[in-house]
Amino acid sequence: MLPLDNKPEFSVVLDMPEGSALAVTGNQAHRVADKLRRMPEVRDAQIYVGTAKPFDFNGMVRHYYLRQQPWQAEIQLQLLDKRERKRSSHEIAVDARAQVKELLAGTGAKFSVVEMPPGPPVLQSVVAEVYGPDAQTRRQVAADLTEIFTKTESLVDVDNYMREPYDYWHYVIETEKAQRRGISVQDINRELAMALGGYVLGDVKQRAGHEPVNIVVQIPMAERSNISRLGDILVGTPKGSSVPLRELGHFELREEDHLIHHKDLRAVEYVVGDVGGKLAAPIYGMFQVQDKLMEVGCQTPDVIHCVTTSIGQRHLRMTLGQVFSGQVSGRLPTRPSVTWVWPLVRPLF
Repeated sequence: MLPLDNKPEFSVVLDMPEGSALAVTGNQAHRVADKLRRMPEVRDAQIYVGTAKPFDFNGMVRHYYLRQQPWQAEIQLQLLDKRERKRSSHEIAVDARAQVKELLAGTGAKFSVVEMPPGPPVLQSVVAEVYGPDAQTRRQVAADLTEIFTKTESLVDVDNYMREPYDYWHYVIETEKAQRRGISVQDINRELAMALGGYVLGDVKQRAGHEPVNIVVQIPMAERSNISRLGDILVGTPKGSSVPLRELGHFELREEDHLIHHKDLRAVEYVVGDVGGKLAAPIYGMFQVQDKLMEVGCQTPDVIHCVTTSIGQRHLRMTLGQVFSGQVSGRLPTRPSVTWVWPLVRPLF
């Protein structure tokens, strides 16, 4: 609800489909950066792929320092001084959002344009917390709510904190064979980490520099991307001989587990969205979502209508939750409920 300030920077947070390779994410991030650098107000662009940028207060609240997956990237854009440009940083960010949306259409990537907040940082301008009796019910309701957010006129950069399913290769160690040769699990993990680039041998000693430059050993991409070739990696034994990995276990394809978020010791799913358009205030976006929920209905897999609202002067009451000072708090942990969280200053009365 605070007025937008004319800031000197903003960023574009990019999320490729889960399981995407680092090179694919890097290519998309460079495309976005190359497109936005052509804007006359943009002075510099920095790209972070598979690693977190130096985070600020806003990034700390939104946990951007945890963005270390190969399919995650962020483009930091520095703007000219506000006295050297006609458009405000918000107007530039709105234009950038439209350009990035057109550029990434059909790629399956999700993005959000993140501006420096005028007040205390929050997860997002509009946040819905979904509680329920089990994980399947919560995820289904959160997925339906995400679709409703997407169709809401005043909400942009809609996303949720659920992870899409993807497969990964897991090496299963046959413990009896490994122990018979005197090889421990740590030995196998070390050899795999060294082959795949996840083992740091040390760092380069420099007289200047704030961050260390690590020394990492890694086999070529063509070799490590072939699972059958990874079985040829040799693991040393205490007797001085070597044993290939294929004789100590096997690789199998598994599906990555879902993320589990908790708040106040209760499992929760988050659905978030920023505000845009003519009614660029969180409360308007929230009310528009409420109208759509009343229109299409919000029914859980166990045939329970989770939202029915009546608006009072100071609070918003829901069937399974209640709002106080801009936040709805669910009261029945065994029934589905949707909790709204939006950045309002708590009134002192």
